[in-house]
Amino acid sequence: MPRDAATGRPLGPGVPVRPPGWRFHAPPVSAWARYSPDGKEVVVSVSSGSAKKPSKSTRGRTLVLDAQTLQPLRWYEVGSDLASLSPDGRTLALGRVPSDDQVTLLDLHTGARRPLARQPATVEGVGFSSDGKTVGTGGSNGSASRSEE
Repeated sequence: MPRDAATGRPLGPGVPVRPPGWRFHAPPVSAWARYSPDGKEVVVSVSSGSAKKPSKSTRGRTLVLDAQTLQPLRWYEVGSDLASLSPDGRTLALGRVPSDDQVTLLDLHTGARRPLARQPATVEGVGFSSDGKTVGTGGSNGSASRSEE
């Protein structure tokens, strides 16, 4: 049950968010969520299927929800549990999309996707610089990489 961050009091039951027609092909493995910088939206990115044995049924989805009602405002047929929201809240960097060694940028207003250069190892961490112009990644082999947005 969600709780008020300041008081710890329950806010009521969570709201299931599943846009019409969405079906998960496997139980969700994990999810990632962040508030937009202005606090008006919540971005949720979900990965489903087996992370260890990817297959055609492994899917990810990203939802942009109204922060007050938790109703979907926009949604996209791409997602990952490894993600980072840009400082302006406009772009989501999705790690391991479309492959383990890659990061894809998703524009949360237009839905446009742009893959970044492949990384030297499986992406295990992703983050934006404070100005939002650079994406840094950490790899499973201890490597670090950066890409200009």
